[in-house]
Amino acid sequence: MSFKGQYYKPLCDYFLELLKPLNANKSPCDAEVIRRDFTSRSYYSALLHCQDNVDLVQTDKATHENIIASVGASVQDDLRSLKNLRVQADYKTHQFPTPLKVKGQIVHLNRINAIVEKILSQSKDELTA
Repeated sequence: MSFKGQYYKPLCDYFLELLKPLNANKSPCDAEVIRRDFTSRSYYSALLHCQDNVDLVQTDKATHENIIASVGASVQDDLRSLKNLRVQADYKTHQFPTPLKVKGQIVHLNRINAIVEKILSQSKDELTA
């Protein structure tokens, strides 16, 4: 199966819905697991959208960096921020951002979602500007 930009977004939307205080008791597993998955999949939603919609520059760096180098500066900043959160969520569990662990974490998750939504709404020209 090929992972296209929109592959993960419905899953992220579902995770975000599960994490709303109203649905806290409906979660099928620990909320931190869902927050981590949401953070990771959100990054990939944005990254894959960029990969699918821009002409990639070839660098000697890893594929993620090729994609990031192919977009405009503001999108690069957003992708790098999302990537840092993803690395913390997936690998540096002791460094996973405190705001995502506290009671008001839905605000921070909504900010992540807003960044992803902004990237997903952009066309090739907007992504590379």
